[in-house]
Amino acid sequence: MTGMWLGDGELRIMKKNAEPQERSVIRSQRFSVASTAVLILLMLCYLAMTIHNSASLAAQTEIISNHPFEGVISAGDVKLYVSEMSLPTGRLERHFSADDVEYARGKLEELDRLLEAPVARIKELYLGDAEDVRELEETLSRLETERRDYLAFCGRADTTAGDIEAYSGERLEPLYDEALRRTEEIISTAQAKKVGYGETAEHLRRTSLIGSVVLMGL
Repeated sequence: MTGMWLGDGELRIMKKNAEPQERSVIRSQRFSVASTAVLILLMLCYLAMTIHNSASLAAQTEIISNHPFEGVISAGDVKLYVSEMSLPTGRLERHFSADDVEYARGKLEELDRLLEAPVARIKELYLGDAEDVRELEETLSRLETERRDYLAFCGRADTTAGDIEAYSGERLEPLYDEALRRTEEIISTAQAKKVGYGETAEHLRRTSLIGSVVLMGL
């Protein structure tokens, strides 16, 4: 009967041999838990990054789709109307009867009304410095005031064709040129912003792609 029982020495040996195995199992379990926790954390981080990038990409796409293009179109309309304003004022250098002055006044007032919508659209959509739009508005306001004075000058009985031409060259033409220049600067800035936002959108797309590849590699 005594052979069926293990001695104290044998029990100690078996226990001693079992301890490293138990520690190994415990370490493996802890490592597995830690690995799982890290993987879950990475997945949560990737999910957060994906949500953030998707929202940012959507915002960038909306900006690219609407703001620069519509802003450029509106600025183009401003250029067109300003250029058309120079036609009736230029015509007065050759034909400046009372009827000619009233005809020019009517055309200019119509163009002023047409200018309101694109200028307001630029203020709403322009992504550059707000000072650019303010300077354009100030130039257009000075141009409108100067045109009224020009019409009054042309309507004077003692005004000659030479006087009108000199007045226009000195006081009107510089404002026309300034308005066109400021509008062109707004167009250039809007186009540059479009390129910049496109590059940002591409960066977000690449970041999401790299994150996906890294997560799959894990």
